[in-house]
Amino acid sequence: MTEHKGIRTSKEYGITEYKIGLQDSDAMITIRLSRKGDSYVVTWLNPDISTNDFFSKAQTLVNSIKEAGNNFPLKRKMFSGLDYSLDADGKDLHEIDIEVFEPIEELGDASFARFNTPYGDFTWENWPGNKVLGVITHVNSPDELFQFIMDNSHPSAKDGLREILEDVGQKASQKMAESEKSGQKAS
Repeated sequence: MTEHKGIRTSKEYGITEYKIGLQDSDAMITIRLSRKGDSYVVTWLNPDISTNDFFSKAQTLVNSIKEAGNNFPLKRKMFSGLDYSLDADGKDLHEIDIEVFEPIEELGDASFARFNTPYGDFTWENWPGNKVLGVITHVNSPDELFQFIMDNSHPSAKDGLREILEDVGQKASQKMAESEKSGQKAS
């Protein structure tokens, strides 16, 4: 793993990983560019955010990305709507077919939840003593994602984040567009 301006980068099994901030602290943000390079995952900690607040803010982000028109929505997705579990083992999985998130009272007791949209999937995990938040996406909207993450994370984690989001967003968006085009030709 190499250090550069507070950013640690590693490449293992074809996955590029960036870590920003203090290791294992509330200020650490992890970004992973997928092996195929067509999507990326951003995860961070926030002990104070509720599931409904996080997904409501995610819906606002999705609306902003959609209105800007700079990114294409995925037409084929493995998951859609909202999935959540109230048990730590995830055996009581609830699935709700929604396109627009509206707060759900029961989510306050969730151990895991995932809100799936055509522009990205948002995850919320309730770990002992902390909440792990995540975005899995292909979009190239570094400013919007940067603001979303900053609004929902530790303020000291911002150094270098925007530049990495710009880099991985550009790569993932381009690769996913190529993949979508080749998928349409095969149909």
